[in-house]
Amino acid sequence: MSDAYVLAISVGDSKNLPTRAKNVLKRLGCETIEDVVKLTPEQILRSKWAGKKVLAYIKLWLDNFGLTLSDSSLTMPTSTGFPLLNGYIQQRKRILEYFGYDVEFNKVLHNLGDDLPIQDCTDRPWGGPSTDTTYRGKDFTMIVSNTEHLGVLCIYDNAKEFKTKAAKDGI
Repeated sequence: MSDAYVLAISVGDSKNLPTRAKNVLKRLGCETIEDVVKLTPEQILRSKWAGKKVLAYIKLWLDNFGLTLSDSSLTMPTSTGFPLLNGYIQQRKRILEYFGYDVEFNKVLHNLGDDLPIQDCTDRPWGGPSTDTTYRGKDFTMIVSNTEHLGVLCIYDNAKEFKTKAAKDGI
């Protein structure tokens, strides 16, 4: 299922969610899963007729789709800054380290702009000669694409790489 499809699933149409949990979510103004994942556990528990059991049902229901409720602690300011942004910076650093972030890599990124967007291209086949900078990891490859003044870091699944032109053409 695509992410857009899952997020558009109606709360009222779900057969895996007890009526009490559906009613709580409706009272909170949730019509779709997209609305539900924006809620925090605290918001649900403050709602009329909601308790730990209803919260557990909602969490389990979302877990079936690989989703979770929002974490309010990520958006509360702390002495170390904005936790959600700090988490993003740490995750971005881990992604770059996976591909062998080093001095040369840093030069490439700095020349294109230090905060290039990272694009998930793991859903598509890829390959062929590339004039862009390529960093190969064990399971994924990142290609630094520079289109005129915009750069982007595209991450591809190595299992979907075309090895030859003949393979790309299906021959």
